[in-house]
Amino acid sequence: MYKNHILKALAKTEATGAQTLGNRGFEYLPHHQIQIEVSAQPSAGTLKIEYLSPGSTEYVEVSGSPVALTTLNKAAAFRLDDVFVDSLRFTPTSFDADKTYNVIVTSNE
Repeated sequence: MYKNHILKALAKTEATGAQTLGNRGFEYLPHHQIQIEVSAQPSAGTLKIEYLSPGSTEYVEVSGSPVALTTLNKAAAFRLDDVFVDSLRFTPTSFDADKTYNVIVTSNE
């Protein structure tokens, strides 16, 4: 039984590009909490959230994505339930160059 499998992308900027977090070995955990944190409230930017199901070749964008980073003061959490995830991809667009973001994904049964 696996609980609280954690994936992280820390101190990322738009310049670092899309971040892919692999979930192999834990791809059959169907519940995911995605926490997005910003270093300070940005004046611009969105973060697209996508997942790849086991055996698939194309990423699927999560409902509610892209997330407007300008609405975050510090952090926000989102749920992705009943989805098997081989990997998650996070792509920033027009994000303030002087700000960073963190993504922490906690997956469980």
